[in-house]
Amino acid sequence: MRFLIVLLIIGFFLSINFLNYSFGYNVTYQILGKQFSKNPLVCTYESTLQQDPYLKQWGVDRLSESTRLAVQDWQSALQQYEKRETRDNWRMDYKVLSAKDVENNLQKDCDVIIQLNSIPLEQDEWYRILGVTYSNYNDTGMNLIKIYYRDVKICQTRDEHYIYYNLCYGEDMLTSEKLRTTITHEIGHALGLGHYQADDPKVNAAWAKGGADAESIMAVFSHENSKLMKIKPIDVEKIKSMYTPNGFKSISESQLTSKTFESFSVDRPEYYVKKGMTDIVTITGVITRETFSRGHNVSIIQTFPDDHKELKTLSLDSRTFSIQIKLDQDTQKGQHHLKADYLNGYSNEISFSVIDVMHHEHSNQHMVPDWIKQNARWWADGSIGDMDFMSGIQYLINAEIIHIPTTDTIKSTSSEIPSWVRSNAKWWSEDKISEIDFLKGVGYLVKIGTIKVK
Repeated sequence: MRFLIVLLIIGFFLSINFLNYSFGYNVTYQILGKQFSKNPLVCTYESTLQQDPYLKQWGVDRLSESTRLAVQDWQSALQQYEKRETRDNWRMDYKVLSAKDVENNLQKDCDVIIQLNSIPLEQDEWYRILGVTYSNYNDTGMNLIKIYYRDVKICQTRDEHYIYYNLCYGEDMLTSEKLRTTITHEIGHALGLGHYQADDPKVNAAWAKGGADAESIMAVFSHENSKLMKIKPIDVEKIKSMYTPNGFKSISESQLTSKTFESFSVDRPEYYVKKGMTDIVTITGVITRETFSRGHNVSIIQTFPDDHKELKTLSLDSRTFSIQIKLDQDTQKGQHHLKADYLNGYSNEISFSVIDVMHHEHSNQHMVPDWIKQNARWWADGSIGDMDFMSGIQYLINAEIIHIPTTDTIKSTSSEIPSWVRSNAKWWSEDKISEIDFLKGVGYLVKIGTIKVK
């Protein structure tokens, strides 16, 4: 993919005064995507006096220093708010390739190569191109940046009838500031950023002229007032949203999970949907303290039984989040899978099942969901309390998922659950008694009023 930066000669092409303006506009910030899985090595070829008849030693020094500072600008911006122990995650290495390095083919180790050329080779690029970035150049996986450093001016020519004013390349170089910001812009492309552009041409022209400060170093027409062209917070935010909390370095999915989510769970593993009734799946999670950044979205991908996916997003003001999914008789039956994504860190995959009540009752010999048997085991050994276990049973009865014969309640002289009911639960969880025997104990709890039935 090729990216162009357009240079406007203000005053020659534009006659509109943008110093006083008020626009309502929207902007688009294109994101190309993550480019590196390790700290990138940015290289440039050593400039020499032989490459350009107008180049002087001070020009060679300007090219070298501008390139070094542009790399440093990005590294400093990305490391600015990082803790000391994580700053190295955003390190960008820099190397000037000598003639001997090129002879030894050391450029193959570079992730980004910056070529400094006087003017473009193609005439259709003259006077309007300051820099071009080629991603995955020649299928090498390397990013190639070409920077054109000769300044553009208006030249006067004449014949016996007319005086002509045309664009031309002068002997002078771009200023140090303009060189530096142009290289910084192109490095932004190499890192994975596209262009920042307004939908109103007047705004883009105002940025180009310098009558307004663009909110991004990646503004496509922002090179006439170089002092306004700096790396902005939105640029850093976009890059960090593409990469992992580990910065440029590679990170395994297990590391992403442990670094990003403290927990991610669903309130029940199975949901029984009956005609005319609805139910709610509640999904909760907690972002780790070191990862959380206020205002970023957590995305939850739901994969349905037929393998199609739906995305739900939630902007976070705190580390804890909760989102609900409504179920009804039209909800796909089967297993649904959930996975959360926050700042490119992923949660463990969790799932829940949606079961048709009538189908469940007719196609299975047992009525009680499998997760209740697990709960019965935990209740019997004291891992969960009475209320936790009873509320699950009560829900199943009231939802008519399991059926207990209607009997008159009797007043119990004790608030304690009989030990034999707990023993029945334990034996049923171990398949030592039948489900019917277990439900007899549940029926007794309904009869004495421990479990309330609507």
